[in-house]
Amino acid sequence: PSLNPFYTRNNEPGKTQIVIGVIMGNGFPIGHEVFEGNRVDKKTVREILNKIKGQYQIDRCIFVGDRGLISRENLQELEEEKEFDSILALKKRRNNEVKRILMGEPPLMFHREKEDLEWAEATGEDKVRYIVVKNPEIAREQKGLREGHIKGLEEQLRLLQEKLSRQKRISVKKTTEKVVEILSHHHGRRYVDYSFDEKDKKFRYWLKG
Repeated sequence: PSLNPFYTRNNEPGKTQIVIGVIMGNGFPIGHEVFEGNRVDKKTVREILNKIKGQYQIDRCIFVGDRGLISRENLQELEEEKEFDSILALKKRRNNEVKRILMGEPPLMFHREKEDLEWAEATGEDKVRYIVVKNPEIAREQKGLREGHIKGLEEQLRLLQEKLSRQKRISVKKTTEKVVEILSHHHGRRYVDYSFDEKDKKFRYWLKG
Protein backbone atom coordinates (compact mmCIF):
# COMPACT_ATOMS: atom_id res chain seq x y z
CA PRO A 1 0.00 0.00 0.00
CA SER A 2 1.07 3.54 -0.66
CA LEU A 3 0.02 6.62 1.24
CA ASN A 4 0.54 9.47 -1.17
CA PRO A 5 -1.21 12.82 -0.64
CA PHE A 6 -0.12 14.10 -4.06
CA TYR A 7 -1.51 11.35 -6.29
CA THR A 8 -4.87 9.68 -5.92
CA ARG A 9 -7.13 7.71 -8.23
CA ASN A 10 -10.32 8.28 -6.27
CA ASN A 11 -9.90 11.99 -5.52
CA GLU A 12 -9.46 11.29 -1.82
CA PRO A 13 -5.89 12.33 -0.96
CA GLY A 14 -4.34 10.91 2.19
CA LYS A 15 -5.98 7.48 2.07
CA THR A 16 -4.04 4.25 1.61
CA GLN A 17 -4.47 2.88 -1.89
CA ILE A 18 -3.23 -0.01 -4.02
CA VAL A 19 -3.48 -0.96 -7.68
CA ILE A 20 -4.50 -4.51 -8.61
CA GLY A 21 -3.82 -5.76 -12.13
CA VAL A 22 -5.78 -8.82 -13.26
CA ILE A 23 -4.64 -11.06 -16.13
CA MET A 24 -7.61 -12.47 -18.05
CA GLY A 25 -7.64 -15.48 -20.37
CA ASN A 26 -10.78 -16.24 -22.41
CA GLY A 27 -12.84 -14.27 -19.94
CA PHE A 28 -11.39 -15.94 -16.84
CA PRO A 29 -8.86 -14.47 -14.38
CA ILE A 30 -5.62 -16.45 -14.51
CA GLY A 31 -3.35 -14.22 -12.45
CA HIS A 32 -2.96 -10.91 -10.73
CA GLU A 33 -0.37 -8.37 -9.57
CA VAL A 34 -0.55 -5.85 -6.75
CA PHE A 35 1.23 -2.51 -7.26
CA GLU A 36 1.83 0.59 -5.19
CA GLY A 37 -1.14 2.93 -5.23
CA ASN A 38 0.83 5.86 -6.65
CA ARG A 39 2.17 3.95 -9.65
CA VAL A 40 0.88 5.19 -13.01
CA ASP A 41 -0.54 2.61 -15.42
CA LYS A 42 2.16 2.92 -18.09
CA LYS A 43 4.80 1.70 -15.62
CA THR A 44 3.01 -1.61 -15.01
CA VAL A 45 3.04 -2.74 -18.64
CA ARG A 46 6.55 -4.23 -18.77
CA GLU A 47 6.02 -6.38 -15.66
CA ILE A 48 2.67 -7.69 -16.89
CA LEU A 49 4.08 -8.50 -20.34
CA ASN A 50 7.01 -10.38 -18.81
CA LYS A 51 4.60 -12.44 -16.73
CA ILE A 52 2.37 -13.24 -19.70
CA LYS A 53 5.34 -14.28 -21.85
CA GLY A 54 7.38 -16.01 -19.16
CA GLN A 55 5.27 -17.48 -16.39
CA TYR A 56 2.20 -18.27 -18.49
CA GLN A 57 4.14 -18.96 -21.72
CA ILE A 58 1.61 -17.17 -23.91
CA ASP A 59 3.18 -16.54 -27.31
CA ARG A 60 0.30 -14.81 -29.07
CA CYS A 61 -1.41 -11.96 -27.30
CA ILE A 62 -3.41 -8.95 -28.45
CA PHE A 63 -2.72 -6.22 -25.94
CA VAL A 64 -5.57 -3.69 -25.54
CA GLY A 65 -4.66 -0.43 -23.82
CA ASP A 66 -6.10 3.01 -23.24
CA ARG A 67 -4.39 6.39 -23.58
CA GLY A 68 -2.78 6.12 -20.14
CA LEU A 69 -0.70 3.12 -21.23
CA ILE A 70 0.92 4.65 -24.29
CA SER A 71 4.63 5.43 -24.21
CA ARG A 72 7.51 4.89 -26.62
CA GLU A 73 9.01 2.31 -24.26
CA ASN A 74 5.75 0.36 -23.99
CA LEU A 75 5.30 0.27 -27.77
CA GLN A 76 8.84 -1.01 -28.23
CA GLU A 77 8.28 -3.65 -25.55
CA LEU A 78 5.04 -4.79 -27.19
CA GLU A 79 6.04 -4.83 -30.82
CA GLU A 80 9.78 -5.51 -30.90
CA GLU A 81 10.66 -7.44 -27.76
CA LYS A 82 7.50 -9.46 -27.05
CA GLU A 83 6.19 -9.46 -30.66
CA PHE A 84 2.62 -9.02 -29.44
CA ASP A 85 -0.16 -7.44 -31.48
CA SER A 86 -1.89 -4.46 -29.93
CA ILE A 87 -5.01 -2.30 -30.05
CA LEU A 88 -4.18 1.06 -28.50
CA ALA A 89 -6.11 4.28 -28.04
CA LEU A 90 -4.45 7.50 -29.14
CA LYS A 91 -5.02 11.09 -28.12
CA LYS A 92 -6.29 13.30 -30.90
CA ARG A 93 -4.49 16.38 -29.69
CA ARG A 94 -0.72 16.77 -29.87
CA ASN A 95 -0.44 13.77 -32.20
CA ASN A 96 0.70 14.72 -35.71
CA GLU A 97 -0.11 11.33 -37.24
CA VAL A 98 -3.68 11.44 -35.95
CA LYS A 99 -4.11 15.01 -37.23
CA ARG A 100 -2.80 13.98 -40.67
CA ILE A 101 -5.33 11.14 -40.87
CA LEU A 102 -8.25 13.27 -39.71
CA MET A 103 -7.43 16.21 -41.99
CA GLY A 104 -5.99 14.28 -44.93
CA GLU A 105 -7.25 13.75 -48.46
CA PRO A 106 -9.41 12.04 -49.46
CA PRO A 107 -11.61 12.65 -46.40
CA LEU A 108 -12.46 9.71 -44.17
CA MET A 109 -15.53 7.72 -45.13
CA PHE A 110 -17.48 6.92 -41.98
CA HIS A 111 -19.68 3.83 -41.70
CA ARG A 112 -22.72 3.94 -39.44
CA GLU A 113 -22.59 0.98 -37.04
CA LYS A 114 -25.50 2.16 -34.90
CA GLU A 115 -27.16 5.39 -33.86
CA ASP A 116 -24.37 6.48 -31.52
CA LEU A 117 -21.39 4.94 -33.31
CA GLU A 118 -19.70 5.64 -36.64
CA TRP A 119 -16.25 4.45 -37.71
CA ALA A 120 -13.72 4.87 -40.49
CA GLU A 121 -10.51 3.02 -41.33
CA ALA A 122 -7.21 4.51 -42.46
CA THR A 123 -3.59 3.48 -42.90
CA GLY A 124 -0.86 5.76 -41.56
CA GLU A 125 2.52 6.54 -43.07
CA ASP A 126 3.94 3.99 -40.66
CA LYS A 127 1.64 1.33 -42.24
CA VAL A 128 -0.24 1.04 -38.98
CA ARG A 129 -3.98 0.44 -39.26
CA TYR A 130 -6.08 3.15 -37.61
CA ILE A 131 -9.77 2.99 -36.71
CA VAL A 132 -11.38 6.39 -36.12
CA VAL A 133 -14.65 6.29 -34.18
CA LYS A 134 -17.12 9.01 -33.33
CA ASN A 135 -20.46 9.47 -31.65
CA PRO A 136 -22.60 11.75 -33.89
CA GLU A 137 -24.72 12.96 -30.96
CA ILE A 138 -21.68 13.94 -28.88
CA ALA A 139 -20.11 15.53 -31.99
CA ARG A 140 -23.21 17.73 -32.41
CA GLU A 141 -23.15 18.71 -28.73
CA GLN A 142 -19.45 19.58 -28.88
CA LYS A 143 -19.97 21.59 -32.08
CA GLY A 144 -22.75 23.58 -30.41
CA LEU A 145 -20.57 24.30 -27.37
CA ARG A 146 -17.63 25.27 -29.57
CA GLU A 147 -19.75 27.64 -31.67
CA GLY A 148 -21.14 29.20 -28.48
CA HIS A 149 -17.65 29.73 -27.09
CA ILE A 150 -16.42 31.27 -30.35
CA LYS A 151 -19.43 33.60 -30.45
CA GLY A 152 -18.70 34.71 -26.88
CA LEU A 153 -15.03 35.33 -27.67
CA GLU A 154 -15.94 37.35 -30.76
CA GLU A 155 -18.35 39.48 -28.73
CA GLN A 156 -15.67 40.29 -26.14
CA LEU A 157 -13.16 41.17 -28.84
CA ARG A 158 -15.73 43.32 -30.66
CA LEU A 159 -16.45 45.27 -27.48
CA LEU A 160 -12.73 45.73 -26.92
CA GLN A 161 -12.34 46.93 -30.50
CA GLU A 162 -15.13 49.49 -30.03
CA LYS A 163 -13.62 50.69 -26.77
CA LEU A 164 -10.22 51.19 -28.38
CA SER A 165 -11.74 53.12 -31.30
CA ARG A 166 -12.98 55.77 -28.83
CA GLN A 167 -9.61 56.24 -27.14
CA LYS A 168 -7.09 58.80 -28.31
CA ARG A 169 -4.11 57.06 -26.79
CA ILE A 170 -3.77 53.28 -26.88
CA SER A 171 -1.23 51.18 -25.02
CA VAL A 172 -0.04 48.29 -27.18
CA LYS A 173 1.14 46.35 -24.13
CA LYS A 174 -2.11 46.70 -22.17
CA THR A 175 -4.23 45.95 -25.22
CA THR A 176 -2.23 42.82 -26.00
CA GLU A 177 -2.51 41.66 -22.39
CA LYS A 178 -6.28 42.11 -22.54
CA VAL A 179 -6.56 40.17 -25.79
CA VAL A 180 -4.40 37.36 -24.42
CA GLU A 181 -6.60 37.24 -21.31
CA ILE A 182 -9.77 36.97 -23.41
CA LEU A 183 -8.34 34.23 -25.64
CA SER A 184 -7.06 32.25 -22.64
CA HIS A 185 -10.63 31.03 -22.11
CA HIS A 186 -12.25 28.16 -24.02
CA HIS A 187 -9.05 27.51 -26.04
CA GLY A 188 -9.53 30.84 -27.80
CA ARG A 189 -6.15 30.77 -29.54
CA ARG A 190 -7.27 27.69 -31.48
CA TYR A 191 -10.08 29.59 -33.14
CA VAL A 192 -9.13 33.28 -33.22
CA ASP A 193 -6.05 35.14 -34.38
CA TYR A 194 -5.33 38.85 -34.12
CA SER A 195 -2.94 41.63 -35.02
CA PHE A 196 -2.14 45.08 -33.66
CA ASP A 197 -0.69 47.69 -35.97
CA GLU A 198 1.52 49.91 -33.84
CA LYS A 199 1.62 52.58 -36.55
CA ASP A 200 -2.11 53.25 -36.91
CA LYS A 201 -3.02 51.73 -33.50
CA LYS A 202 -5.58 49.43 -35.08
CA PHE A 203 -6.54 46.17 -33.40
CA ARG A 204 -7.93 43.48 -35.70
CA TYR A 205 -9.09 39.93 -35.13
CA TRP A 206 -10.39 37.11 -37.33
CA LEU A 207 -11.45 33.48 -37.15
CA LYS A 208 -8.87 30.95 -38.23
CA GLY A 209 -9.72 29.01 -41.36
